[in-house]
Amino acid sequence: EWTTPDTDTNGIVDNPYDLDGAANNFDHFPLADPISGVPVILTVDDNSATEAALYENTYTATDPDTSTESLIWSWESDAAWLTFSGSQVLSGTPMNQDVGSYWVNVLVDDGNNGWDSSNFTLNVININDSPKIETKDTLTAIEDEEYNIIYECTDIDLIHGDVITWHMDSNT
Repeated sequence: EWTTPDTDTNGIVDNPYDLDGAANNFDHFPLADPISGVPVILTVDDNSATEAALYENTYTATDPDTSTESLIWSWESDAAWLTFSGSQVLSGTPMNQDVGSYWVNVLVDDGNNGWDSSNFTLNVININDSPKIETKDTLTAIEDEEYNIIYECTDIDLIHGDVITWHMDSNT
């Protein structure tokens, strides 16, 4: 049976006996410091963003022994279009060239070796952009001569798998 240690006013435990009641080779050992509470991120990650639309997620955390105003926030990501403000807002507007997946790590630190982090993959979803006809129409034709025009177009979504299909309607 373990004997109850006696603690002096300096936080030193005086217990010269082990579990069997035999004398120990030591007679004092310091008490461990109380464990500091760690911050906990409360925000649920939003792992989906849409091309050309504002992405915004505000992060909050709680810490049992530190005021939330004194928490230190930081972040890392391979998404160049994202920012993280001093008010814990992760935001940005991804464009067509940003469609894809990115890693994000948001970290909160209490300054007392307590921290929490949120690591996630942020997926930017493509929206279909319309193709653009680049060729200007020729509005005049010469009688008895072939009218020939080659149309060209661009589509910034070709890199995302779009296929251009041409269709012509005429009332002649």
